[in-house]
Amino acid sequence: ARAACPPCQPYRAASEAIEEAEAAGLCPISKLQSKPVYHADYKDKTYHFCSRKCQKEFSTDPAKFVKK
Repeated sequence: ARAACPPCQPYRAASEAIEEAEAAGLCPISKLQSKPVYHADYKDKTYHFCSRKCQKEFSTDPAKFVKK
């Protein structure tokens, strides 16, 4: 993977963590077990969350959590 510029590093790390959590069936925000009822679509992909709170946090600024 390409190295991120210093200001982008936290976002890149968050982006990689969200993909790993999704693959494991975990909420990318809280790392708890995700539930199909809480989901959000972003850039042709569906992300699942453990609660409405996490779903709302993601939906407020999905680019913050997903790599570009």
